[in-house]
Amino acid sequence: MKSQDKIKKLIRVILTILLSVHLVIIVMQGLIPSKSTIMKKLSPWIYDYTLMTGCKQNWPMFTTIPLYHSHHVELEVVDSNKNTFRLGPSIPGLKKYNHSYLRYHTTFSRMRTNTYKLYMNAYMENAKRMIEQEHNIKVRSLTMIFAYEKLQKLYVIRRKKEMVKSHEIQIGPYTWD
Repeated sequence: MKSQDKIKKLIRVILTILLSVHLVIIVMQGLIPSKSTIMKKLSPWIYDYTLMTGCKQNWPMFTTIPLYHSHHVELEVVDSNKNTFRLGPSIPGLKKYNHSYLRYHTTFSRMRTNTYKLYMNAYMENAKRMIEQEHNIKVRSLTMIFAYEKLQKLYVIRRKKEMVKSHEIQIGPYTWD
């Protein structure tokens, strides 16, 4: 057998193993009860893996309403003169958050989790560089602000007469000298 054939066979074996592991993880998250002993031990690893690969499914199967009523993201900038202003988070150009584009919601929702911390760090560095170039200022700190309204469960709506509850999460500040 030629060395090229051996390499191709090895690649096929590795890909088969990786795909098999991926499928087992996906099946485990969907079929094995979350309170079982095996899932209690593997849950943190499975959760991070499925979140990172975009395979996380934590929605109720028979729900009829979406979880979020609205979702808005902004960057709060503090410059070296301690002036504060807000910009949109969309790179390039730091445009306003586009509500109609689902990928923005998915991207920024994931970036606020610990699993995506490296992506958030890189994003903030790029945003800082871009702000400094476009606004001719020295950025002292950046904070990402997530404002959203989460739809309440039916029993809460009936009891409190409120359909949504407003939330705001701040990631940061990321500071520089």
